[in-house]
Amino acid sequence: MVATGVLRPRELYDGVDWSVIVLLAGVLPLGVAMTGTGAAALLGALVASTATVLPAIGMLYLFYLLTGLLTEVVSNAASVALMSRSG
Repeated sequence: MVATGVLRPRELYDGVDWSVIVLLAGVLPLGVAMTGTGAAALLGALVASTATVLPAIGMLYLFYLLTGLLTEVVSNAASVALMSRSG
């Protein structure tokens, strides 16, 4: 949009939610650490075992509920970014 002249660079810079950028920069090393320690595999196995008990709509509701609770702590954009990264 800057290249076509719709936005000026300053408008683009002001429109960025920098807290989400910083959060994502912190989540990437966390994902690497969780993979290295085996915590990601453990959480994946936990979600997979829960999926055998709950139907697909129940799993969707569970992720919806967890995202809603996380939104109370961080911004809505950051919580969706975190949940989409973990799901």
